[in-house]
Amino acid sequence: MKDGLVRWTMQEARKLTSDRFGSRDGGRIEEPLEVLATVISSPSNPANPVAVENQNQNEASDSMSHSDDRDLISLATLETTIAGTVRRSAPGCERFVGVIVQRTTPKSRFGANWSLRGVRFGKADREKANVAVTTIVERLQREFRVPDD
Repeated sequence: MKDGLVRWTMQEARKLTSDRFGSRDGGRIEEPLEVLATVISSPSNPANPVAVENQNQNEASDSMSHSDDRDLISLATLETTIAGTVRRSAPGCERFVGVIVQRTTPKSRFGANWSLRGVRFGKADREKANVAVTTIVERLQREFRVPDD
């Protein structure tokens, strides 16, 4: 099932990838989609986080763009990918409607710059869908960041 989920997610991400974040060299998909497939199929336990000394807000925002190795992904692509993956994650989640993602200011140097603003469960099993959303978002926040607009 996991291979089918990754394959479907890759197909959906290819459909949704915009020119800015997606294709180059005649349609080749950039690394974010490959990373997305790896993230979804990887174990859910994160690696030990790196300890970072406290810095003031200006230093953190200036240095983040130079040291953050996470890939860029648009908000729309992120929302659609999360929703599609949740729908395919377990029986009872097929009628999951979607999520609303918003850009946020990271609290630490390596913190995620996006978070969920809302979840639209539709007629999906809330308990199963909530577990799936939590797992997927935690993984994606370690691997992707949204662009500064």
